[in-house]
Amino acid sequence: MSAPRVALPRGFAEELRRESPSLVTEIVREMRRQIPEYDRPLDSLFISGLILGVETALAEFADTVEGRAAPAAQRARIYRGLGRAELAEGRSMDALQ
Repeated sequence: MSAPRVALPRGFAEELRRESPSLVTEIVREMRRQIPEYDRPLDSLFISGLILGVETALAEFADTVEGRAAPAAQRARIYRGLGRAELAEGRSMDALQ
């Protein structure tokens, strides 16, 4: 199944990459606000993993917009790690969606 294509402005992926640090901050802040279990100290290992997951997702999206495939093994390793962390905390995968 192929992904639907939507016309995006030229340079969108480049701008997304440039704005990624502030987007990651906003996304993680909102996740911590909306998911009580995620509202932990910013210097915790859990939040570091969450930040890595958001950074990876944004980079993967930018790569997809540019027509470049992100390394599947790297993506899988990161997302499996996030899943293991959820399991270790006694939560389902629902929060990661």
